[in-house]
Amino acid sequence: MKKMSVFTLLAAFSLLACNQSATTPVVNTPPAPQPVGGNKDANGCLSAAGYQWSALKKECIRLFEQGIRLDAKAKGMDNTVSAFIVFKSAQDEQQAELFLPGKGKSILLQRNANEGNPEWAADTFRLYRWKDVFVLKGKTDQTLYESKVN
Repeated sequence: MKKMSVFTLLAAFSLLACNQSATTPVVNTPPAPQPVGGNKDANGCLSAAGYQWSALKKECIRLFEQGIRLDAKAKGMDNTVSAFIVFKSAQDEQQAELFLPGKGKSILLQRNANEGNPEWAADTFRLYRWKDVFVLKGKTDQTLYESKVN
């Protein structure tokens, strides 16, 4: 009788052990998804996804979405790359932010008081607007970049 009860007890424990492992699910947690574009730059912008830091807007932006494209016009310049200008908003044009190809940092241009044809300047650059056309000139008053007429 004792052998039978020991055997029954062992069988019950075996069944419980098998049942226990069968009801405990194995959870495989997938790794956290990586953001599109890879690593972030010093300002937290995903440069591989086309984002750059705008000192004027204080956020990461895509120049081709928010900027105004300026095409190279000076002799000897690579006309396959563009410069961009960005304003804080359509209502706030007191400053323009200039992004030149190959330059790491943007240049902030301050608006001059000329109300008729707005002008922004900094260092050796002057940005003019006549109707819907923007023209960027260098220190020798040579036209470097120009936006297309819409």
